[in-house]
Amino acid sequence: AAASMAGNGDASYAGTVPSTTLKITGIDLTCLGLAVPGPKALDTIVQIRRADPTSGRYRKLVLHEGKIVGAILLGDKRTVGTVSKLIERKVDVSTYGETLLDEGFDLKSLLS
Repeated sequence: AAASMAGNGDASYAGTVPSTTLKITGIDLTCLGLAVPGPKALDTIVQIRRADPTSGRYRKLVLHEGKIVGAILLGDKRTVGTVSKLIERKVDVSTYGETLLDEGFDLKSLLS
């Protein structure tokens, strides 16, 4: 809008990744992008999940055509910024598959 008012009508807004963060009974919960795909999208969606009841952590990544399009991160806010950037930049993560949520996997390395 500002670019348009300044006379640069060619500027376009690419949008932002929808994000919600809540603290529920001391546990952070963040939902990013398309965290819960509708039934029509399920044919083309891959969901990767990891749950650790001992630590109270649950992580889910939603992939479409090899790119992360959504996530749920419960009890683990360390990767919220990185996952948000991976969604924004539409980084192809298809070669990593299930290892994306492995304990030692460095998601930040995918931003380089």
